[in-house]
Amino acid sequence: MQHGHADSALIIFLRLPVSGKVKTRIAATEGDDHALAIYLQLMDITLELAANAEKPVYLFFEGGLPSYQPDSLHTLICHNHRETSERKWQMPFLWC
Repeated sequence: MQHGHADSALIIFLRLPVSGKVKTRIAATEGDDHALAIYLQLMDITLELAANAEKPVYLFFEGGLPSYQPDSLHTLICHNHRETSERKWQMPFLWC
C-alpha cells in the first residue's frame, strides 16, 4: 500500500461488535442479533473501502479490541469513550 502525505491518515471509530451494544435503535425494533448483523455488514463495507486509502488507516475501537485482526494494513487502537466527550480527534488512546 502506498501512503500519502506523512501527516495524513484515515481514522475510523468503531464499537466492538457485540450483540446488544451496537445499533441499539435498530435493535429496539428488530432485535439485537439483527442489529449486530447490520453493524457487521456496515463495518465490512467501511473496511473494504478503507483498504483503498493511500494513507495509514487507524481503527479506534470502543469497548475493547476485537479478538481478530480485521486487516493487517490497519492499526488497531482502543479508546475510552468517557474521555472523548468534546472532540474524538483530541482523545487519549492506547496503542495495542
